[in-house]
Amino acid sequence: MLKNLRSRFVITPWVIWLGFLGVILLAGLVSGILVFWKGLRITNLTDLVPWGLWITNALSSL
Repeated sequence: MLKNLRSRFVITPWVIWLGFLGVILLAGLVSGILVFWKGLRITNLTDLVPWGLWITNALSSL
């Protein structure tokens, strides 16, 4: 049964691309959670300069 499964799974450029996108997505998710967990202090921004929040939002949506 294991041999049958191995013969059906082939590493193609599409699978590598999806893996790469998955790693990038996971890194973004972890970074977003850290910002929500630790606040804007982790980005070295404070509420003294309110435009920093908009810059952070704009950069995170890229």
